[in-house]
Amino acid sequence: MSTSGLTPVVPFLLRLFARKGRDWKKTRVAAARVLNWLILRQGKMSATSFVLNGVDLMGIAEVRAELGAIKRFAAKPGEG
Repeated sequence: MSTSGLTPVVPFLLRLFARKGRDWKKTRVAAARVLNWLILRQGKMSATSFVLNGVDLMGIAEVRAELGAIKRFAAKPGEG
């Protein structure tokens, strides 16, 4: 699947990471989950870099944390 269908919302999602503070934490995590979905759809779960709209998504702490959580869940034996 190409990311081109989601291209219009990517800049908006990326701007959310500029919002700092506790009030925006859940919003940043939600945006990170959407961006992780894009990463996973491209088969880049193990990538160290994934550039979208000129931004390396792996450089965003929330994106890395959410991807790490997915990897840990997938690695648990006997789950599912």
